[in-house]
Amino acid sequence: MLKEKLSGWISLIIVYIVWGSTYLAIRIAVQPGAGFEPFTLVTMRLLVSAGFLFLLAYVTRQKMKIPRGERLAVLLPGVFQWLAGNGFITWAEKTVNSGYAALMVATTIIWVTIFEAIIEKKRLSAKTFLILSIGFVGLAFLNIPALGSAEGVDGFGVFVLLFASASWGVGTLIQKYRRTSLTPTVSSAYQQLIGGLAVLVMRFILNEPLPTPTPAAWWAWGYLVVFGGVLAYTAFIIAVRNLPTRIVMTYSYVNPLVALALGWIVLKEEVTVWTLIGAGLIVLSVFGIYKTKSGSAPVD
Repeated sequence: MLKEKLSGWISLIIVYIVWGSTYLAIRIAVQPGAGFEPFTLVTMRLLVSAGFLFLLAYVTRQKMKIPRGERLAVLLPGVFQWLAGNGFITWAEKTVNSGYAALMVATTIIWVTIFEAIIEKKRLSAKTFLILSIGFVGLAFLNIPALGSAEGVDGFGVFVLLFASASWGVGTLIQKYRRTSLTPTVSSAYQQLIGGLAVLVMRFILNEPLPTPTPAAWWAWGYLVVFGGVLAYTAFIIAVRNLPTRIVMTYSYVNPLVALALGWIVLKEEVTVWTLIGAGLIVLSVFGIYKTKSGSAPVD
């Protein structure tokens, strides 16, 4: 039990750091003039990542066949998390700045908490509402500088991000409640393959042009494949299997903090008093979620 919990925490730390950096990589790859259209980028990212993971599973002789009763448990997260989730986030980042995207995606933990309460027929406690509110307010403070630098918020982009966040939350809960006997590597490979094929269909529906990436866009794509897809998503599956969902979903609070720090270090972006206030509230919220072993009460 201790070994599984330690594995879960190490995996969650990987998710904190790597997924926090992907907002920047996505923006570099799909910004005007970069040469990648969003669904083309996601298709290439997922199919290559899936290939790496299948190769790793084959070399290490992992079980590859999906049991008949587990097919939906593998199929559905691939669609919800990679097409409706990551695909739509990437789509939105063509017009919405990465700081605002990080804020909107942070609502994933709210969706998960609500959906989980519905599934388990439990009522959220006042304490849970307070903790979630503190984290969300912290994210708002944290993202004020990024929001202020944007040329305005695209309403369609906001809707897409909210839909993507809810979809990722649904995919997370499917993996929590419909477990598979596959290893995290094989499960991740199938989900990214399925997601990649679904995104490919969307690419053809939108008739995206062939990519003409800049060198920076190629580097961003490579980072998304190796770190965002192969490493971090496998780590995410391990974390979901070994830690409470509420703890795993704290990455929604931490990722924007990581994204902001990388922007400050790499791109010399300004850190203001809003940043410090937001960081403090986020740390407080993450601590509160960790301490709340059971954040809901049964419905009478």
